[in-house]
Order: sequence, then C-alpha cells, then structure tokens
Amino acid sequence: MDWLINQNIILVSFLGGLFTFLVTLLGALSVIICPKINEKILSIIIGFSAGVMLASAIYSLLNPAIELARELDYFLVFPVFIGLILGFVFLILIDYFLNLKNKRSSATLLLTSMTIHNIPEGLCIGVAFGSIALGLDNLDFVQAISLTLAIGLQNFPEGMACALPLQNEGFSKKKSFLFGSMSAIVEPISAVIGAIIVIIVKTVLPYLLSFASIIMILVVINELLPEMIIKRKIPTSIGFILGFCVMLLLDICL
Repeated sequence: MDWLINQNIILVSFLGGLFTFLVTLLGALSVIICPKINEKILSIIIGFSAGVMLASAIYSLLNPAIELARELDYFLVFPVFIGLILGFVFLILIDYFLNLKNKRSSATLLLTSMTIHNIPEGLCIGVAFGSIALGLDNLDFVQAISLTLAIGLQNFPEGMACALPLQNEGFSKKKSFLFGSMSAIVEPISAVIGAIIVIIVKTVLPYLLSFASIIMILVVINELLPEMIIKRKIPTSIGFILGFCVMLLLDICL
C-alpha cells in the first residue's frame, strides 16, 4: 500500500486497470481448468460480485460525488443528476448499437458487449485514482482500492461468461480463453484516460463520479443479476447480501 501511494497516479490507475484485466483472465481460464461450473456456486459468485459492485457504486462513487459537489459550491443536485443521466444514456446507446448487429452469433455479440461495457469500468478506476491527485478530503486511496477490488471481483464471473459460450459455439479451449480474457484489455487503457481527464479538469469530477456510479449500478441490474435471479434466486441473493456487507464493512473499518 505504501509503495502504491508513492507512485505516479497515472501509473497506479494503469495498475488498477491491469489488475481487473488479470482477474478477467483468471475467469476465462476456467474454460481450460474446469469447463463445467456448478450453477449454484456460480450464482453465489455472481451475486457476491453484484453486491460488492453496488456497495462500491454508492459508497466509493456516488457519496463522494455529492460531498465534492458541496465542496465545490455547486448546486448539489445538478452535477450528480447530470452525471447519472449521462451514464444511463451512454449505456442505452451502447446497447442500441450492439443490437443493430444482432446478425452475429450470440457468443460473439456477448463478447463485443462485454468489451464495450468494460470501457466505463476502466474509467471508473481512473476517475477514482485520478481524484486522489487533487488532494480532496472526501476521496481517498482506500476507497479507490476498494472500488478496484469490486470491479475485479465481478470480472471473474464475467471472464467465465465470455469464454464458456465461445467454447459452446465450437471455439477451441485456447481460443475461448484468449478471446474471453481479451474482453477486459480495454480496462487499463480507459483507466489511464479517466485519470488524465480528472487531473486536467477538476470541475468535471462530480459529474464523472456520478457517471461512473450509475454505470456500475446498471451493470449490476442489467448484466449480473437478472439471469441468475431467475435460475437460482436464493444462492444469488445470499451471495449478493454477503458481497454488499463485505464492502460496507470495509468502508466502515478502513
């Protein structure tokens, strides 16, 4: 931790994005090590990831956005609501353009969707670490680390969700692993971009924090929970509560 704090914040943002990419790689590796995952265990893992991400979106992004808006003497509702609306519109546009290409195979469409959705996740990491460089009291290193861990945790089942369908469509294990893990290669790049934007333009930080928070919330609602809740309601719910409580305890204790 001490070593990270003393490093250039752009480098730290890159390392955060690199960490989440490596976790995706581990998830995709399951297609080689264990091609069949117990569905109950997978439901708990995905539920846990969703709980972690939701707690992080609220406590590490949305709350700091509100506090920072106060600190910068902004009209409180304006930057937070604008950021939330922009994040929502951004994901709607992504889904719209992806659906225009529905002639692709379902696995390829999933892989493309995951790759594009990983761009704002990387931005979340960069925004969190970049804000530290501004020396603002309500944004700290522990919150940025917690946020990175949260995104990393949900990237593990995401890597599995990318690799396994590719194998089912006839790809070899090696190609399924490679393409599944590459879905998150954009995260280190977008993390650096997010950090640079925040450092250069301090006044946009409340907008970016709330933008990042709604991205994470919508990923939980649209990508992680729906299918698992339908298939395995109780295991998914147990995992969700555990994940949310773990991140809440980390936020309180740290």
